[in-house]
Amino acid sequence: MIIDEIAVTAMFVHETINRMLEMQSADHPIHAWRKKLSGVETRYQSIGMAVQIDAVWNSLAESEIDAILFEEVFVPKMLEQMDFSVADLENSPKFKYGGKGAQEYTRQHLLTARNG
Repeated sequence: MIIDEIAVTAMFVHETINRMLEMQSADHPIHAWRKKLSGVETRYQSIGMAVQIDAVWNSLAESEIDAILFEEVFVPKMLEQMDFSVADLENSPKFKYGGKGAQEYTRQHLLTARNG
């Protein structure tokens, strides 16, 4: 069973992926990833990415969470950190530099940009 928090994040992931497909150049790895999957498989993989994204989000302190817009900034930036080339029918994309790397990216780039 998927908990509500992950389901909401998965919805944001799926919506952001659709925007990325429209905005990214044709050679961006997200296009090759999407061509390999059906619509249903894309939704399932959105759940896998949501679990990873929520893990990074939940690793942040409450004061850090308050400084970042989740849907508008955090989810798109986390998707940019995903390696779509390693995904297949069984495995959703993973963070290029692992979960710890995504946490570090968040602290170095998203929090410092916001707190400027």
